[in-house]
Amino acid sequence: MPAPPESDDSSFARYVRHAELTTEELLLIACALAPGVVAGFFDNIIQAYLPQGGEFPEFGGAKGNHHRGTLPTEKR
Repeated sequence: MPAPPESDDSSFARYVRHAELTTEELLLIACALAPGVVAGFFDNIIQAYLPQGGEFPEFGGAKGNHHRGTLPTEKR
């Protein structure tokens, strides 16, 4: 995942360049922002591989009784 080009003067691009984020850090930010940009982003990916659904303790989510999406859980 490349850093934004120097010609990009957006607040986000300026922050990324200032913080000198690694590829892993950029990916983590993208994963955190994705559901806010595309509702159900991770649900769509999971459903493509597991059409019957299921619980995902490794992912940090569970299937709800009255909710079709992944519900966040707290894993300790």
